[in-house]
Amino acid sequence: MEGVKAVRVTVDDVDVDVLGLAIVVEGVDIDYGELEEVLEKVGGVVHSVDEVVVGEYIPEAGTTA
Repeated sequence: MEGVKAVRVTVDDVDVDVLGLAIVVEGVDIDYGELEEVLEKVGGVVHSVDEVVVGEYIPEAGTTA
């Protein structure tokens, strides 16, 4: 898929009928609609998007007070 530079897939949950995955996709100008279509074509369903980072640099994740 155009724009994707790296993908990390982590098994998040295992159930009798369902395998939960956490998927991290990194790149530039990624088309979210296209990404969702690709995942659906292989039987996936997107339940949530937990983080989006944009800008000149990527700020370090930290704890909040």
